[in-house]
Amino acid sequence: MRKFLATFLAVLLIFLGTAALSNATKKVKAHEQVVIEKIATMGRKKSKASKKNKAPKEYGVRMEITTSTGIGKTDVSIAIPENKPGTAVPLTLGLGVTNNTSQTFPFLNGTFIPEIVAPDGEVLKPLEPINKPSGSQRYHWLLIPPGQKRGFPLRAKLYWQNNLLKLSIPTKPHIWGSTVTDEDIWVFEALKSGTYQIRFIYETPNTEVLLSEPEINQLTELGQIYTQKLETSFVKIQLIQPTESDKNAIEVDGIRFETFLPQKVLTIPKKEPGSSGSIPLAGLSITNNTSNPIRFINDLNPEMVNADGQILFRGYFSDWLRPIEESDLVLVMPGKEITFFYEAVIWYQEEDKFELVLSIGDGGSHTFEITELGNYKIQLNYINKTAETKVYDQEIRERKSIENIWTGMVITPLKEFNLVRS
Repeated sequence: MRKFLATFLAVLLIFLGTAALSNATKKVKAHEQVVIEKIATMGRKKSKASKKNKAPKEYGVRMEITTSTGIGKTDVSIAIPENKPGTAVPLTLGLGVTNNTSQTFPFLNGTFIPEIVAPDGEVLKPLEPINKPSGSQRYHWLLIPPGQKRGFPLRAKLYWQNNLLKLSIPTKPHIWGSTVTDEDIWVFEALKSGTYQIRFIYETPNTEVLLSEPEINQLTELGQIYTQKLETSFVKIQLIQPTESDKNAIEVDGIRFETFLPQKVLTIPKKEPGSSGSIPLAGLSITNNTSNPIRFINDLNPEMVNADGQILFRGYFSDWLRPIEESDLVLVMPGKEITFFYEAVIWYQEEDKFELVLSIGDGGSHTFEITELGNYKIQLNYINKTAETKVYDQEIRERKSIENIWTGMVITPLKEFNLVRS
């Protein structure tokens, strides 16, 4: 009798658990369907309620172009690379999306549309990506909470192909673990020296979405969702030929920039248990060819390219970020130059793999994973948008203003070096 009761109770519990799981699964699927229908139709609804829900632009969702360091809008100057195979100039742009509304904003990552205006005012028509979002595909959404901002770094590339200067811009952000193929890029062809303007456009696509259960619950609670079209302001991009006297340098408004290599052959120390080493990697030489004293900030961004022209993934980490100091803002007199120099620390991983770690002025470090020895190219790029800043003065024990800091983003010509083992 006891065995019969135990068996009966066990079967009953299993039955009840299965029924509960089935109902929960149906509820989640129904939940998901509701959300999909809401999002798929939110761009098509023109009701009075939806119009009321559109916040003014300055108070709604805002999208802007940022540089690779996440700073705000600034003009970009790029040295046109040599017309030969394997030469590609990296350009890391980003999109910052700020949600100034009182509701969570669902943002479909990877649906940015670039628009470029040529020096003559013509809007360029790009080659569109093969993997362009369509109604038959499912995409992941990112939920941006009220009052918060999310950044999406895009790793563009300036290169030559079939004697045409091209700029490729990916549809996907440059994050660890992401893969961008030739089917995921916009390509602008037949570029030349001159000043272009670029902006990005985002519209909520009418497509099926893929959401996790927590995201489903959040979106279901949102009710009406903002549907405004997002556009960035235009940012100027100058394509500049390297100087006639030195093809390794670029001059912008009387300021000459050059990535400097003390050695073209760099020897990697032998790996030993618990060991690390350092090599003198590169510096940025800045010459003031104007008639006025100008300050420059010691805060550079490196980029590296392998022998096949592939841009290496640049990581970043920081244990702390120190405030800017007056010594970081170097005053360069007319006709004089300054060189900001960096050594690379080697972090060994496996026998043939290691990381090059470049420490920068704010306490953070950039990292590049090296999987094989051989030829590489590097550039150190100057980035600053603030002509005036405040620093703490130890003598007067208060903050003071430092002015006349050179602003802009300068992408220097790549310099080649060779990594060999000792």
